[in-house]
Amino acid sequence: MIHQVDDLQYQISKREEEVQHALQSAEEESISKASSMKQMREVQNQIQELQEDLEAERESRNIAEKQKRDISEQKDDEINQLMKETTRLNKVRETIQRRLRQIEDLKAEVEQQKEILKSQNLALETDLDATIKKVDTGKKENQDVVKKFETEKKILLMSKKIDPIELDFLLRFPSLPNIISPVDFMNNHSWGGIKALVNMEEFRNLDRDIEGSAKRWKKFVESEAPEKEKFPQEWKNKNSLQKLCMMRALRPDRMTYAVKDFVQEKLGTKYVEGRSVEFAKSYEESGPTTPMFFILSPGVNPIKDVEVHGKKIGFSADNKNFHNISLGQGQEVVAESALDLAVKEGHWVILQNIHLVERWLPTLEKKLESYTDECHASYRVYISAEPAPTVLSHIIPQGILEISIKITNEPPTGMVANLHQALDNFDQETMEMCAKENEFKSILFSLCYFHAVVSERRKFGPQGWNRSYPFNTGDLTISAMVLYNYLEANTKVPWEDLRYLFGEIMYGGHITDDWDRDWSRLTWKFICIQIW
Repeated sequence: MIHQVDDLQYQISKREEEVQHALQSAEEESISKASSMKQMREVQNQIQELQEDLEAERESRNIAEKQKRDISEQKDDEINQLMKETTRLNKVRETIQRRLRQIEDLKAEVEQQKEILKSQNLALETDLDATIKKVDTGKKENQDVVKKFETEKKILLMSKKIDPIELDFLLRFPSLPNIISPVDFMNNHSWGGIKALVNMEEFRNLDRDIEGSAKRWKKFVESEAPEKEKFPQEWKNKNSLQKLCMMRALRPDRMTYAVKDFVQEKLGTKYVEGRSVEFAKSYEESGPTTPMFFILSPGVNPIKDVEVHGKKIGFSADNKNFHNISLGQGQEVVAESALDLAVKEGHWVILQNIHLVERWLPTLEKKLESYTDECHASYRVYISAEPAPTVLSHIIPQGILEISIKITNEPPTGMVANLHQALDNFDQETMEMCAKENEFKSILFSLCYFHAVVSERRKFGPQGWNRSYPFNTGDLTISAMVLYNYLEANTKVPWEDLRYLFGEIMYGGHITDDWDRDWSRLTWKFICIQIW
């Protein structure tokens, strides 16, 4: 377009020169005036056309330039908008990156808190295990359940998982006086507890429900183990503590078992198994200045555990560093000599039945206190005594009890607990020592089961055994060694020999009543038939 405009300007200039030249030529050559004017008009017309074309071209060029500017401005606007959007996206990206960093930091903090919480829970569980272990070693069965319930109660109160009002009712049982029970399966005192319980919102209308559905509630209350049964109607949906409150009023005689189930639900099965604590774990807490005091129970021989563990770590009578003294009949002098030697050379001393030497106990207390200053690191003292039947007959000096670790091993209650304790007498090495491993394990388990049965029957008195027999862990361990020897010496399992040895000699040797002997023989025969 610019070239076209330039060409038009050039043509106009050329026409003007032609006109001027024509005028000059006309004067010189005497051209007629009319002819010159005509030619001049033509030239002017051409010039005017060229000027119009030039204006049109200029206008067209202006329009094109304006369009170009508009396009350029539009592109500039788009570029600016794009730059703004890019800036905004960069800010968003920076915000996202900052948030991602915050999330990562938060994740790291959460993981750290998890580790801290995990370590705290582990520490709490460890402390709880240590507490429960001390409870297991130093408490009787009912005291054991109560102490574990106290521990769980404190944990739940700290975590605010139980209602203090409901807990207060369970512990105090504020039964309302002068209340007459309208049902025949509850006495007045228990009904007064129900009346006190309905004052709480969670137990509203409980008394009306018991009266209205007396037959259903009677079946529940008079069941053999109501703590294992479901409560009638919507009351089965109550939490564990609320069920304990109702059980406290309905069947107070089953509270020990109900509390045990509560502890099992909240803490775990391992805290109510009734498994005895291994002596090796108790030994770790002892020291040269911390004797171990065994409170004897019928049918339990804790000294056997001491002897077994002593042999494992090099303390035995054969090594002349293990002294087992049964006190009585002038054995006090022997005991003093053994203590003096042990404290210097690091021996173990067992003083059995110290309750038989009441006059010597103050001397023993002074000796144990004097040994706390200088004693060998391996020196240990183990003391055993029967529990006093009454508080007034208590003769053990307070000083001995205060410095000692008190351990009591009651016979386990229940077949499962008896079976567990019987199996605990054998480690994995014992289980795998026989060439006939499958036969040995099967018969050994049968022995443990038979031992659990004869031990459990003792708690039923004359209904279990006509007479009291001193069955103990030694019968089981010796029977296991006899089993091992017979299996190693024979190519086939001598069933009849084993049945006679275990049923008639090992266990049957304690039995003096004919009916009890028949039961023992038939029971062991039945067990043998099951594994043949």
